[in-house]
Amino acid sequence: MFTKIVIIIFLFISFSFANALQSISKIKTIKLYFLQANYLPFDKNPDSVYLGVFIFKKPNKFFIKYLEDKEGNLIKDHLKSNGKYVEIYISENNETKYSYYKDLISYFPFSYIFSKDITKYFDIKQNGDYIYLFPKFQAEYNLIIIKTTSNSKFPIKYILIEYPDKRKIYFFIRKVEKINFYIPDKFFDIKISKSFK
Repeated sequence: MFTKIVIIIFLFISFSFANALQSISKIKTIKLYFLQANYLPFDKNPDSVYLGVFIFKKPNKFFIKYLEDKEGNLIKDHLKSNGKYVEIYISENNETKYSYYKDLISYFPFSYIFSKDITKYFDIKQNGDYIYLFPKFQAEYNLIIIKTTSNSKFPIKYILIEYPDKRKIYFFIRKVEKINFYIPDKFFDIKISKSFK
């Protein structure tokens, strides 16, 4: 479940390389609904599929809430970052875990993706509607492929994350609800015990 949660991270690239950089740097907040399909190595059918909502505030505050699986079963798993700490709730075990954001940067490179100097962190190639990101930092994945679309509101159709062991995770954009809207910082508050700090 943790792997399922930590993959929801790589967004906001547009039609061309120049447009992509411009679009990224302008996004301060976003709320969207996604469909995530996880594939095991060499499988043609997804191992699991989830519907969820993603709320992000630049540079590294976010809330990811899974809503249901492919059978329509409700899910309560979530992931929240206040910019310093990350809270991970796994409903299957009724367990809450905490981590430092910096310790999960290879899973959550929001500050890199939204950087005005994205080429400092990724080698970028483009082929038609596809943008390829190769991380220059140590990451769990080896490639991100972004399929763009002509949608003017949010020109991304899906994001594909590929791993060295041949796992693949698709992140399909279902609906963008809001872009660049006000989100108070307290929305991302996390109550962490003193023993963790």
